[in-house]
Amino acid sequence: ALAVYTAFLYRTTRNIASDSRKTARLARKEFKAAHRPWISVKSMTATTPLSIDEGGAQVTIQFVLQNVGKSPAVNVTVSAEMCAEVVSDFGVERQKAICERERANAPEIGPFGHTLFPGQIFAVSSRVMVTPEDMERLTTRFFGPAIVGCVSYKFTFAKGHHQTGFISTLRRRCPKNAEKLFIKQDGDVPVSALVLTPSYV
Repeated sequence: ALAVYTAFLYRTTRNIASDSRKTARLARKEFKAAHRPWISVKSMTATTPLSIDEGGAQVTIQFVLQNVGKSPAVNVTVSAEMCAEVVSDFGVERQKAICERERANAPEIGPFGHTLFPGQIFAVSSRVMVTPEDMERLTTRFFGPAIVGCVSYKFTFAKGHHQTGFISTLRRRCPKNAEKLFIKQDGDVPVSALVLTPSYV
């Protein structure tokens, strides 16, 4: 009888310990979700003309970020690239590749990137380009580029690398708010004629 009681007591104690660990893990997850930073891309705007020549195409994009979470975000960086065209998957695979590369190369918390406090809005610019090789692979003289990438950041109170992805198409603004593709021979397209439209995929 003593052996049976001892076994019962052991199983009960083990189950209580297991339940306590599960409760603690759940509490940590809930705390993190309630107090973590969340970085949002409020807007993306072209701040230079789109330059198209034999060297490819390039433009400077301003990203306006905001921490809509409850705690500071550290090591905030923007990684962006310009695709010559996105047809089959809307740039999703290119975005995933960028995010995975940044995640693999992410350092521990240190002096890299920016710190955004709760509610803070911050603007950062990035020069993106389509290489001559990418332009040569186009099958027509028209192209509709997209800006793809991610914002990477970390928490101050927990390990981990967090990201906010983005995909926006870049087009030429036309009368009556219409949009059209670019032509390889366009040269410099002024800022006033450029429009970036977020792609929700």
